[in-house]
Amino acid sequence: MKENAIYIPNLNICVKDFYIKDKTIFLENFDSSVSISYDSLSNFQTNYIFNTETNICYIQKNDLIPNLGIYEHQFNFLMGLSAILIAFSFLIGLIIVGATRWLKYLTTMYLTIF
Repeated sequence: MKENAIYIPNLNICVKDFYIKDKTIFLENFDSSVSISYDSLSNFQTNYIFNTETNICYIQKNDLIPNLGIYEHQFNFLMGLSAILIAFSFLIGLIIVGATRWLKYLTTMYLTIF
């Protein structure tokens, strides 16, 4: 199973979560065990995935688009949603134009018959 992970470079490990209590760093592993680290966490990196079946930690492929502040898959979803909305409004426009022309045709046919 794949789970979100936090990579700590100076310890070279991936953990599920960490918390600090009384100046002690507690690291929660993926098997729900807790270990204690006395080293300082100068930096840690998110956006990692841990595969519990293979015990491999790797960076997630969906990169952040820095100008927008969203991930690539979120951007693709918004672009698809925009395309659907534009197509739907175009379809509504065609229906309205077609209906008015059809009504105009029916009224001219009615007037020519009577």
